[in-house]
Amino acid sequence: SGFLGAGKTTVLEQLLRDQHGFKLGVIVNDLASVNVDAAVLRDSINSSGTQSVSLENGCVCCTAADDLQSSVQNLIRGAGSSRLDAIVVEMSGVAEPARAKQVLEAPAKSTWLQKNKALAVRTVTVVDSPAFAMDYVREQSPHNQPAHTATGECDERYGTLLAEQVESADLLLLNKADVATAEELAQTQAMVKALNEIATVRTTQYGKVKVDEFLAVELKASTDVKSSETTEGAVDIAPSLEKAADSVSACCAAKMCSSTNKDSTKDCESGQSEDMRSRAEARFGITSFVYSTERVMSRQLLLKQLGEWQKTRSHMGDKLNLEGLSHVNCQSSTDAGQLGTESGASPLAPILRSKGILLMDADPDVAFYWSHAGKSITFSVFGPWPANVPQSQGGFGARRTELVFIGAGYNET
Repeated sequence: SGFLGAGKTTVLEQLLRDQHGFKLGVIVNDLASVNVDAAVLRDSINSSGTQSVSLENGCVCCTAADDLQSSVQNLIRGAGSSRLDAIVVEMSGVAEPARAKQVLEAPAKSTWLQKNKALAVRTVTVVDSPAFAMDYVREQSPHNQPAHTATGECDERYGTLLAEQVESADLLLLNKADVATAEELAQTQAMVKALNEIATVRTTQYGKVKVDEFLAVELKASTDVKSSETTEGAVDIAPSLEKAADSVSACCAAKMCSSTNKDSTKDCESGQSEDMRSRAEARFGITSFVYSTERVMSRQLLLKQLGEWQKTRSHMGDKLNLEGLSHVNCQSSTDAGQLGTESGASPLAPILRSKGILLMDADPDVAFYWSHAGKSITFSVFGPWPANVPQSQGGFGARRTELVFIGAGYNET
């Protein structure tokens, strides 16, 4: 687990690349309808011979809970006599790990799973070292009001989610230590220790962690959600999970209606589309949308938009960190920061995380990868465009720009 842009995919990619001898199964979950992380990991998964499942357009702690259990079953059954040592689930950045653990430890509906050994679940949380302490403190500020959604005001600030992801962990990876200042790293270390004094804490760069430590972390009993029953005011979430699972209609389970698929115009059969919101939207107002176009993107217009975004962040005292612009033969990050000339806040300011591929006029024969989290934006070469085989036939499809945006209170238009 880990918040948007903390480096979960990088950690998983390192695990897949290492020659460690463990036989892994992988489940990659994304809140958006396009699973960018699964695409990024495709080469590492294929080269390592790892079995994998991609779950998109939902969160495994709530709307995709049934998909999580069935995916685990499929991976275990698919391994056959060659048993898996572990299944690694990369959750979306807004998932609640305690609830996902409850889903995995709940009695399986599958008769086949019921006959097998119970799953031992451990939680590893990846923390964005340069940003965590500041993000958490800022979100706890009384001046920072919750975002609003089309269906009403969200219940809580997402700083609560940052804390829950840390509190639920058995192992905490303080990632991006190489780009954090000494002060930022010290603040993050102090903050996570205050939130979770039991978990093992490791400082990492580029998601590198010893695989035996990653997989063999000793579990702590206090992470079991059921143990919270003895805490005053706490509620066991198991009944609510069962109720949610039972109430899911066939169209929602198949992601064929407008409640679970933004591209669908079909009304939900249950007539309760608001209840099918993810917990990230209901609690924190965090939603996502996908921008996709086959038009070639202008690097100059992109830099102009980045300039406006830079000005907005600078006014907040939190300037953007732009990396890798030379990959697309663009101007330096300093030039990008000076391009904005118009006044007013950037429409990208409410975006917490964005990622995907770009079709740029700098080199239309190469796909570029865009990854943004908080104040950091990174460009890199994704590789030559694959052959134009329709996605319906298992191919990549046409050359295109396809970006996932995740945020709160943004204007999609």
